[in-house]
Amino acid sequence: MTILQKSHGYTTGDAMKLSHKQRLTRNHMSELNHQGVIVIRNPFKALISHRHLDIGGHTGYAPKSHFLGKGECTKNLHITYYENVKRDPVGEMEKILKYLNLRVDEERLACVGQHTDGLFKRKPSKNVPLDFNPFTQELKDLVYEAIDSVNEILKEKGKDGLPLSLYEFYDMLEARTTRYMRKRRKGPS
Repeated sequence: MTILQKSHGYTTGDAMKLSHKQRLTRNHMSELNHQGVIVIRNPFKALISHRHLDIGGHTGYAPKSHFLGKGECTKNLHITYYENVKRDPVGEMEKILKYLNLRVDEERLACVGQHTDGLFKRKPSKNVPLDFNPFTQELKDLVYEAIDSVNEILKEKGKDGLPLSLYEFYDMLEARTTRYMRKRRKGPS
């Protein structure tokens, strides 16, 4: 039985070519009674994964050359984090089931824990691994700023903060320095 359907909303396919106003009509929220589960992932890894999805589909890879160069509100959401789902799929699924007011079936939950790999999984490849950090300092600064913004909003709403210690490419010292420099540029408040 399927209880949730994964969606990238308007971030993939033909919808990417639409204007922002047109893309908002493709977000599925009215069809879902403005209810959903949001999975938040380390944005550094999400950017890499999304590039692979755009170019290589659900199971393929984008070539190295595609990593070089320049690179809606709702009332009732459950927040989970990709890294926590990978680390503890059973525990995170229990939280999702509780949010959806669905009965926990221990047998099915055990099955989730035993079968964590699905059909849409990229196989390791010696030809495509990123053996370099594809993020320029400018892009890292943008991602750090976005992380800070999301973390602040989550905490204001009484949600758990982002699991930054689990984020690849995230450098706590670099993020703190970027935050400091951003505050200096803005000047006294």
